[in-house]
Amino acid sequence: MYKNFIFDLYGTLVDIHTNEYSNVFWKKIASLFHCYGAAYAPAEIKNAYDEILPQTGTVADCDYPEYDVVETFYRMLQHKKPDATVEEARSIAYAFRTISRHRLKLYKGVTDCLSDIKAHGKSVFLLSNAQESFTGPELSILGLTGYFDKIYLSSCYGVKKPDKRYYQTLITNEHLDPKECLMVGNDPSADVGGASSIGMDTLYFHSNLSEGLTPPDNATYSVLDGDFMNVYSIIKKCLE
Repeated sequence: MYKNFIFDLYGTLVDIHTNEYSNVFWKKIASLFHCYGAAYAPAEIKNAYDEILPQTGTVADCDYPEYDVVETFYRMLQHKKPDATVEEARSIAYAFRTISRHRLKLYKGVTDCLSDIKAHGKSVFLLSNAQESFTGPELSILGLTGYFDKIYLSSCYGVKKPDKRYYQTLITNEHLDPKECLMVGNDPSADVGGASSIGMDTLYFHSNLSEGLTPPDNATYSVLDGDFMNVYSIIKKCLE
């Protein structure tokens, strides 16, 4: 029925919790920058981050821009330390994510589902609104990297779901027919709305990380109980 299965990541395959808002967190980040020779006060560093982030990585005239935290941290380092390097910024990005992260785990049944799709000779893609510097290591930690034919992360393209340009990048690069694709995600707008706008069928998964209570009317399939095993059951039927 479908030749290609496209998955969102966070809230669809992965249960995650981060907190980047507490004063304690930003005190830790200020200490981290200090270790790299860039002295920021906690309030100052939070303001610098909020100011610089929207200036980075975006596609011109884009309704759904994606930013780049590595570029953000590089500019922040340079402001205090002119000889800062991109590699230092990338190391800070990894530490930033690690400090902010309190939970990271797969939903039950994820690897069985992805393995089953591959065993049926279908293609599996990841299309996520995510920072490469955060998500690359997390995919490795979770053991997910090898399940995908190709991984698309929005920070690498300066645009994010539901923008058609992000979906079209996947379609064009991988020579896909949208009618042969199923998009699986937990966000009514980014995943269901975006995929539907270019002619893809969609499977909406209302997980513990989904916002709102009302499922999207335009989803081809829906799982509303937060159980990924029921997503897997629908996908099994699509593989028959």
